[in-house]
This record gives sequence, C-alpha cells and structure tokens, in this order.
Amino acid sequence: MVRFFVSLIWLIVVIGVDILAFVLYPPIVGAGLELAIAIITFCIPYLRKKGTLTRWWGWLALLSAIGLAGTAFGIG
Repeated sequence: MVRFFVSLIWLIVVIGVDILAFVLYPPIVGAGLELAIAIITFCIPYLRKKGTLTRWWGWLALLSAIGLAGTAFGIG
C-alpha cells in the first residue's frame, strides 16, 4: 500500500516537472529540471527498486531531459 502511494506521489511530481519543463521554462532549464528528477530517482534506492513504476518515470525524465537538451542546442 505504501509503495502505491509513493509511486502515485512520484508520478504527480514527474508530471508537474514535465509541465514546467515543456511549457513554462526555456528548453535548457527544463532539461536541467528533468535531469534533476532522474538523478533523484536513481539515487534513492526505494525509487529505483526493480519492479516499481517510479524507476520507469525516472527513465522518462532522463529521456525528456535528453530531448529538451537536443531542442535547446538545435539538434532535435
């Protein structure tokens, strides 16, 4: 039950950062925010535990950071 609520809260955090990164901030700032979420996800053992959805949201944040960085530098 606790894992469900932690995953739900982390999903809300990741979606909030995605909205901030893509809508309100320039792409390079958004990439930094997404990278910070990915690093936090992979540094906290409970969030990166195998079989949890939070790990997938960490990968999503990392891929979004790469995409935004590419957009900021004119690659994407």
